[in-house]
Amino acid sequence: MKIKNFGVEAEVLPYRTSYWSDGSLAIILRDVNGGPYGEPYGKLTINLGYKLQKNCAFVDVNNMPGAIKFIERYKLGEDTGIRERSGFCIYPMYKFNIDMMEEDR
Repeated sequence: MKIKNFGVEAEVLPYRTSYWSDGSLAIILRDVNGGPYGEPYGKLTINLGYKLQKNCAFVDVNNMPGAIKFIERYKLGEDTGIRERSGFCIYPMYKFNIDMMEEDR
C-alpha cells in the first residue's frame, strides 16, 4: 500500500493496536522497506481523549495529510461524519475495517 505525505511517497502497511491511556483503537503504519517487520512510519490515528465506539478513531490529518486518500483508496474504513476540533485542526472520525489489518506486536 502506498501513501504520499508532504510530497514523498512510501510503501507501508497498517497495523492495529490501542492507546495506552484508554484502550481505544490506534492504527500505525510501518514502512515495508524497513526490515522484516518494518520500521515505524507514523500514526494514522490520533487520541483526543474520548472513549470511542469499537473500531472508530480520529484520523491524524494534521501530521499525515495523505491519510484520508490512503484510507479511502484501500477501503480501510469509512467516514462517520463526526468531526472534533483540537487546537487549530479538525479531525474526522472513521470507522475502520480492522479485519484488514494485523495486530501490532
